Amino acid sequence: SPVQFDESIAGLSSENEDVVLLNWTIGDPLDESAFSVFIGEEVPMLAVIWTRNYSGLADLGKEVDLIKQRLSQQLIGKRSAKEWPVVFTEQWLGQLSHLTSHRSATELRSVFGGRNVLIASPGPSLADSLPALIANRSAFIVLAPIRSLEAMFGAGVVPDFVVQVDATDFSKFIPADPLLKQVDLICADYCHPSTWGAGFRHVFTMPQPHLVGTALSRAVHDDRIVRLPGSSVSVNAAEMAAAFGASSITLIGQDLSIARGRYVSDGLSDTSLNPPISPLNLMSCRAIDGSMIDSKADYIWFIGEFGSLASRYQGKVRLINSTSFGAHLDGWEHIAFDVNPMLLGSGSDSEDSCSSLPMPYSSEEHLERCKRIIDALGIEADRVRQAIALCEQLTVACQTLADADGNDVTSIEGLEAELQTILPSGGSMLHFYASRHSMALAAATKSVESLTENLMISAEYYHSLVSRARKLARLLDAAAAQITSENFDLVG
Repeated sequence: SPVQFDESIAGLSSENEDVVLLNWTIGDPLDESAFSVFIGEEVPMLAVIWTRNYSGLADLGKEVDLIKQRLSQQLIGKRSAKEWPVVFTEQWLGQLSHLTSHRSATELRSVFGGRNVLIASPGPSLADSLPALIANRSAFIVLAPIRSLEAMFGAGVVPDFVVQVDATDFSKFIPADPLLKQVDLICADYCHPSTWGAGFRHVFTMPQPHLVGTALSRAVHDDRIVRLPGSSVSVNAAEMAAAFGASSITLIGQDLSIARGRYVSDGLSDTSLNPPISPLNLMSCRAIDGSMIDSKADYIWFIGEFGSLASRYQGKVRLINSTSFGAHLDGWEHIAFDVNPMLLGSGSDSEDSCSSLPMPYSSEEHLERCKRIIDALGIEADRVRQAIALCEQLTVACQTLADADGNDVTSIEGLEAELQTILPSGGSMLHFYASRHSMALAAATKSVESLTENLMISAEYYHSLVSRARKLARLLDAAAAQITSENFDLVG
């Protein structure tokens, strides 16, 4: 029997433009292309799967799991692209004046080049690997997410760097431990102040990948910018180590499974801090030993990202997954940590790394840095105002032609071409900041049946873009004014 939506129960109608109905016969191979309908769409926050008059309920669970996995692979990245650009941009600009004294993490290439790097992820299995890490601490430059710190500090292990890419408040996960002052932090430009203000020894910032190429990102990170993919902190750390020329990358605690819980700290602190996992988010994946283990949607996405990294750095960086229990990672060697080849003849990668860290800015260097950043903010604000003027003209032109039921779009195409020089798909703050509106436009124009309808949708889009752009211009101006005010003796 085909999977159907019972519209009388679900209250859905295929005529509703906000509803996408996919009909599929249980037992048939899943057509990957069927889920591509969601690419570019406003991301659905709810999916309803309904079957009627089907007796094979024992098999239905497996089929539904497969649907969930395929669907999540299409939606997770799109949901992030829809929700986070505004948060990332506003948080970065709002705290930029406080970050001018911190060096860019792109200056750490010499620290990682040719070294053996270990990423101590916060999965439950991290506890299994800590004794071997203690015995061989000097063999690696050790990176750790914030959630690993409680267990590592408790075992007396101090990482070289903490890596953080989350924009939310992580203060409840940062231990109040004096060892924190021995650790350097690498965080994204947009990270919450509770992270970079927690008392780490040094702070290094990394650019948001979609903003690489903007005048502001170049001013903050000079010409050494690296565009790092990866939506989890551990993937991002691995991408950074590989891009900076690490000889090998070893993973421990990278469970990507919930079979033993979610975090190593679950046994050390209040697990009520962890929100419950929705049943719709539960999935399964292949384990290191070849069996199937419980996982969840975002972990499946991260597994794919680790595989993508392996395909790009094959033959360039040795990639070893020494996690004692967890998901299998395509393209990675799976070797138990106590026989990890990087432990043979343990060197002193960790100690050497500390001696090669760049020095803090001198007052003169900070002076020049502030000037460059203020100038870049002015360049970005000018571009945004140019975009505002063009979008206002496009709004009027599209609406006027639609009202007249005309078809001469020559002037509109000219204005749009000019706008694209200001809003390229990469390296534009406004393009990134307003990406939610671009996604909505892409979704809406898929179903247009006439030029007039297209013009009306376009007029609405350009009108909304004007509103976004005006707010971005205010944020850029405010950031420049704040840096000028707080550093008046330097830049005045």
